[in-house]
Amino acid sequence: MNVKSGKIRRESLVLSGHRLGRFQGDFGAISDYLNTPVADIIAVPHEAREDATGRHHIYTTLYIPKEMLQGADATRWERQGAQYIQTSDKSVLFSLRPAMSWQIWWTIPIRGLVSERALQIT
Repeated sequence: MNVKSGKIRRESLVLSGHRLGRFQGDFGAISDYLNTPVADIIAVPHEAREDATGRHHIYTTLYIPKEMLQGADATRWERQGAQYIQTSDKSVLFSLRPAMSWQIWWTIPIRGLVSERALQIT
């Protein structure tokens, strides 16, 4: 499993991952792959903020247990516009984007994740 990027949006962390085009739209194979992450993840997304002193980048360290990235069900993918989505029992939204070579995106609720403000760079 490969996480490409991350962004904090209000109450959630949005992560993009592997492009899964090699599975050619086989939801069973895609779900099996997504349900077998080999390690927990440490994510370090940042937020850009501007104030009277200039632009600042706020970095946050988040520990994401691999179980948060599991729970995809091959029978629950629903088409919504240009993507296929489902929500796991841990309230994680899975989004597959066929136009992006079937790239997976996760929207993970921040509540329940271990987080620590790590660094502010001006």
